[in-house]
Amino acid sequence: RRNKEELDFDIPNKLEITIKSSPCELQKEIIERSLEANPTTQQKLVLSRKVSNSPVLLLNRKLFNDIPVEYILLRSPKMRILDRILEKLVMTQHRFLIYSQWTKMMDIITRYFEWKNYKCLRIDGST
Repeated sequence: RRNKEELDFDIPNKLEITIKSSPCELQKEIIERSLEANPTTQQKLVLSRKVSNSPVLLLNRKLFNDIPVEYILLRSPKMRILDRILEKLVMTQHRFLIYSQWTKMMDIITRYFEWKNYKCLRIDGST
């Protein structure tokens, strides 16, 4: 166990920035069609969260490896923004933490990292 004297309290403050993105046409269409089925409020919330991250999340997990990463980037404005941000962070040798409540989303991000040849450490229930 560490003593208080051994801890480094010169940790820089966390920088948090919110970037908003608009849904792509596919995301809008999925949301519109799903609302026609009169889902419950809980179903609406889950669907909107999944679709806003990536429409690919609605597919069966077994299909992920067959989908090109370029396709995933084209269908998800959030992934395109993440791509631009991470390119700059990696280029400047920054470290970063990505959090998601969806393990499927972590599967997508892991595939993206492999495609970009970025080193990553994934910590979730499957680790």
